[in-house]
Amino acid sequence: MNDLPIEKENMYYKHSGAIGMLSPVLMIILGAIGIAFLGGAYAYLTYYIPFIYLNFFIALGYGLGVGMFVGWGASLGKCRKPGLVSLIALVIGVVAAYAGWVIWIYASLSKLLVFPDQVWALTQAIADKGAWSIESWTPKGAQLNIIWGIEVAVIALSCTLVAYTIVATKLFCEPCNKWISDEKELSHLNAIDDKDQFVSQLERGNFSALAELGNSEDGQRLSTLVTLSHCESCGNNYFMSLKSVITTTDSDGKEKTENTDIAENLIISAANYKLLTSTYR
Repeated sequence: MNDLPIEKENMYYKHSGAIGMLSPVLMIILGAIGIAFLGGAYAYLTYYIPFIYLNFFIALGYGLGVGMFVGWGASLGKCRKPGLVSLIALVIGVVAAYAGWVIWIYASLSKLLVFPDQVWALTQAIADKGAWSIESWTPKGAQLNIIWGIEVAVIALSCTLVAYTIVATKLFCEPCNKWISDEKELSHLNAIDDKDQFVSQLERGNFSALAELGNSEDGQRLSTLVTLSHCESCGNNYFMSLKSVITTTDSDGKEKTENTDIAENLIISAANYKLLTSTYR
């Protein structure tokens, strides 16, 4: 059961759950294109750089890259159901890992094996002898299978995460049947002391709470970032998000910022949108 009252749920944007007719097809097609582009690079890199730590990052990059292609397919297909995107991305991630195996075997032995039983039999034969060594350690059998299993999980899960994030973090205007691209970052405000109480005021329509914060000064470590979004086509959908911003300086003198969500995509009126954009530029 959801902890939020129904009234409060309706104060924030949420995807409709609609699925564009072509979105599953586009996710599969673009996912396949991603595998075609990146699968060979992944397989040959892991073949020529047989170091477990580097292989982890290579697998991560492969999964993230394929996930981006799947997410683009979901976006092009106007899929507003992140759960479905995750499911398809997970399957494509597993296929990506399998394709990497097929190419890796070809790179290693110049044999093109595509059927699962053939791939499994050969990989187990390789596992019995070991595929690579780190100094005096050569992982074999169960040890090597566990390492390979972790690589598959990294590829599949990173692919799923990226594709899900691409869709879940976007706004969609149902009347216009298009993604909302207009986004404005307002000037930074001072930090919020009691975030829950502050958000509660905004939910009740008390936007004077923002004015009471005041603009933050340059170089201030703690601040609040306000972002506004709206559909330029129909002018009927307006949203506001707030993030807590922490700015730190590392030992090399470089600034680093860390953002934490306070409120995400609160539905606001057109009048409040215009008021905020004219007040905080």
